[in-house]
Amino acid sequence: MRLVDENLLDEWCRGHRAEAQSVVVELVWRLLRKSAPDATRRRLPLGDSLNQPGADVYLETVAACGPFVPCGKSYWEIGIGAKAGDKAQKDYRELTDSVAVEERRLSTFVFVTPLSGVRSREGLWVRMDGEQSLGRAHGLRPRPRV
Repeated sequence: MRLVDENLLDEWCRGHRAEAQSVVVELVWRLLRKSAPDATRRRLPLGDSLNQPGADVYLETVAACGPFVPCGKSYWEIGIGAKAGDKAQKDYRELTDSVAVEERRLSTFVFVTPLSGVRSREGLWVRMDGEQSLGRAHGLRPRPRV
């Protein structure tokens, strides 16, 4: 079995943009399902439901689910384009404008990309996990098989 590392995933997504969006969203869905099996609420549109307004993923957990899935409420955005950093900032601003301050104080903003080199900034949420690169080998190895 060959592990997919950050560079291989990055290269594949850049070369297969048309199918990468649905593949990456399904990969995130599978990882979250295995990493947070006891989530109390989970919304992650697949297939024809992609590109809806609001967060790409909404997740609520009671307990921490490891280093890459925050405990409590989290709003996730997924970016696969070459300008994923710009999308992260745009999505962050839009969610900050649309989610009440009280809710943000209890929630984590997470931006996920298969591309390497995208980083986050400090912000207005209780916590921001913006350095989630799907291809990080150390991030994928400890998880159950998906």
